[in-house]
Amino acid sequence: MIIGFDLDDILLDFQDTLRGYHNIQYGTNYKREDDNVWNLWERWSCTPEDSKQRVFDFYEHEMHLNALPIYGSMEGINTLKNNNELFVITARPESMKEKTLEWLSKHFPQAFQQVVFTNLFYGDGNKRNKSDVCKELGVEIFVEDALHNAYDVAEAGIPVLLLDAPWNQSEVKPPITRVYSWEEIVQKLNP
Repeated sequence: MIIGFDLDDILLDFQDTLRGYHNIQYGTNYKREDDNVWNLWERWSCTPEDSKQRVFDFYEHEMHLNALPIYGSMEGINTLKNNNELFVITARPESMKEKTLEWLSKHFPQAFQQVVFTNLFYGDGNKRNKSDVCKELGVEIFVEDALHNAYDVAEAGIPVLLLDAPWNQSEVKPPITRVYSWEEIVQKLNP
């Protein structure tokens, strides 16, 4: 099977690490339950431009490179890569390619056929919908945490496994299926 994976909060523990960085750098005391809105400027009570700069500062910080994988993702990818073609399709900007690939090679060496940057998350280059990339690659199922990306891919007729998180609590219906762990992801993808 050809399987697509989002990067942040599917493979890389982005929100928890970013929150820790933000709390240290800006003297805040945010907790995971505060991550119940998608737009960071709303979460942090700042301007969109300020939130973009904070994220780019985080990308350059050692906390980003040292971010841990999502619990169970390393084992899950190791299981799935044996009989499937795996792709990472991330909304990250192309400008983060080097740091992103460095992190992936550290935690998921030679696990993915390709890593595609769509520039949807603060990207300045050519923005592409994840659904278009999934169709181009022949992705048969996609694993995601952001509702808007899950809806986009599902509207293209591609089933989505939505990993449960505080920021994606709206009701979903097929072809989107809510999952609660990497163990459940592997069970659904490798029955």
